[in-house]
Amino acid sequence: SKFIASPFNDSSYFFFVLPFAFGAMLITLLAGERVALLFLVFFNGLAGLAVGTDIHGLLYILIANLLGILAVTRAAQRVGLVLAGFKLGLAAIGLFILVQMTRQAPLGWSTTTFGSLLAFLSGPINAGLLVFALPLCERLFSVTTEIRLSELGNINLPLLRQLILKAPGTYNHSIAVGTLSEGAAKAIGLNPLFARVACLYHDVGKSLQPEYFIENQQ
Repeated sequence: SKFIASPFNDSSYFFFVLPFAFGAMLITLLAGERVALLFLVFFNGLAGLAVGTDIHGLLYILIANLLGILAVTRAAQRVGLVLAGFKLGLAAIGLFILVQMTRQAPLGWSTTTFGSLLAFLSGPINAGLLVFALPLCERLFSVTTEIRLSELGNINLPLLRQLILKAPGTYNHSIAVGTLSEGAAKAIGLNPLFARVACLYHDVGKSLQPEYFIENQQ
């Protein structure tokens, strides 16, 4: 069925619901902000050509992607991706209104509400695609993202629980080494989260015969 009344029959409004920022957000999580910005240089023009938009639409795509990159940069858990999506959706409402003003398009109650709703929905759509695609890409490209590292640092994981119960001395040693390594990594500009999590697992094999190692002996 078709919507007859305006603005529901105006296809230009549905441009704002498209998940333009998905690619840049995914690449940010997998490879970092610099690679995502390089991707954006090529993607912005291609996306504009694909949807047939004007200069205002190109600016919308560009800014939405930049905001998407910023939104996921500090995401440490998968729930943070959902939060980033909602933040991006709220920002997209402001972008939509700004684009409509620069186009000198009518900003009536119905058109503004409808367009703002579609713009907001683009954020959760991006987040939904990220939550689905990120684990697949992590496995496919053998990439350990910051989010995955945070999950591996969860002491409730079975392997770490086994280390805590069977070799508590080794676990305490791993925590101490992890803290030292995290501080050293920060000082020399390396990844402190990776250093800390790697140290949690570096002696995990000792849980097989914990009594062989002095830190587990009474």
